[in-house]
Amino acid sequence: MSRFEIYVMMAILAIPAIGIVWLFRRIRGPREGIEVDESSRRYVERLRSPDFNFMEGHFGFPMPSILKDFYASDLVTSDCEFEINGNRFFIAFFEPIDRDSLRESWSGCERFIGIANDGCGNQYVFDPATESKAVLFHDHETGTFTAVTPTLAGFLAVVRDAITDPKAEDP
Repeated sequence: MSRFEIYVMMAILAIPAIGIVWLFRRIRGPREGIEVDESSRRYVERLRSPDFNFMEGHFGFPMPSILKDFYASDLVTSDCEFEINGNRFFIAFFEPIDRDSLRESWSGCERFIGIANDGCGNQYVFDPATESKAVLFHDHETGTFTAVTPTLAGFLAVVRDAITDPKAEDP
């Protein structure tokens, strides 16, 4: 078989395959968008409707009013980047605070409440049983916790400032 014949045979096989893929995407595409939209809608609904009563009952401690105020604001749908003590942090999205969030938490994080995520699966968490409610960064790959701020109030203040007054980064 000549090289030309091989190219013709490849074209004969490839053109219908390309058509099938195009047709499949044309048919399937809108449905995928609906699923993503429904998932996004559900996530935002959970984010905007935290179940503080359930969390208080589960952990046996009242949720801090500063956390309730933050989740009542539009800031909870934002992302941000900030620096603390020379360390850069990024929040891709805030975590819903509800029963589902407890089921979705990483092993080793059962006693913590996750409040934000860096978009890579790592979370900013705090222990509701502690008085200061220090915020820790949990690296899900290593299972390690790193202190971010000594208080939840301090963390939310830094985050609020980063969202409402982002500073331009110089290259």
